Amino acid sequence: MKLSIFSRMMIGYIALFALLIAVSSYAVVKIRKFNKLTQQILLIDSRILQHGKKMTDSILSQSRFERKFILTRDRALYDQFLSGKETFHKMLNEALAIADTPYKKNVLEI
Repeated sequence: MKLSIFSRMMIGYIALFALLIAVSSYAVVKIRKFNKLTQQILLIDSRILQHGKKMTDSILSQSRFERKFILTRDRALYDQFLSGKETFHKMLNEALAIADTPYKKNVLEI
């Protein structure tokens, strides 16, 4: 059975249309996966950066209390220095809890 020109063109267009749908569907799935991964990275990174800033502030605060204690020998300043240490370790543990496995190595290096 011979197909007419119209039938052959329709089969060709249907094949191209099916291929177009398959490629578009694949692209949509990959873009959604990429978007989800990007959102997770942004969420984790921003929280770790916030903890990093808080840890930096804690270290600077400890440094100030250390200098003041050396000058005045006031026991309250030493207690605040130790409190800053506890705050730093608390923030570090929270950052480690947030971090995924690849990020934990970077956090531990700090």
